[in-house]
Parts: sequence; C-alpha cells; structure tokens
Amino acid sequence: MARLSSLANKAREIFNKRGGTEAAKGDFQELKDIHARGGSMSDKAKAAVDALKEPGTKGPDRSAPPDEQTRARGGRSGHERR
Repeated sequence: MARLSSLANKAREIFNKRGGTEAAKGDFQELKDIHARGGSMSDKAKAAVDALKEPGTKGPDRSAPPDEQTRARGGRSGHERR
C-alpha cells in the first residue's frame, strides 16, 4: 500500500506544480477548442500535444504574445466557426 500512496503523492505534486485545478480546467477548454475546429485527426493530435506542454490556457489574460495565440487557434481569429 505504501507504493500506491507514494504514487498518489507524486501525481498530486505534479498536478499542483502544473497549476492545480484552474490550469486543468484551462487545459480541458483548450482541448475542447482544438477538437471543435476543423482539420485532420493528426493535426488535432499535434495541436493537443503542443497545448499540453504548457499548463493552462493561453488566452488574452496570459503572457503569450498575440501572434502565438492566433497560431494556437489554428491561424483563425477565434470568432469563426466551421
């Protein structure tokens, strides 16, 4: 049982290091946005991997430059739907 406890503690430590609940919510929203936009599954998978490298979302309130935000949304302004 000590191994399971150690594993749970390590998972909690990593979760908190990435920003906790708020960052996880941001990651989830970012993945939902990637899923909703057009493109092939491989493009979506690559975008998801890139999105999860940094915890949380990269919205206007984050420190990402505007051109990086546009690239994160697939080159669109964010107001268009396909």
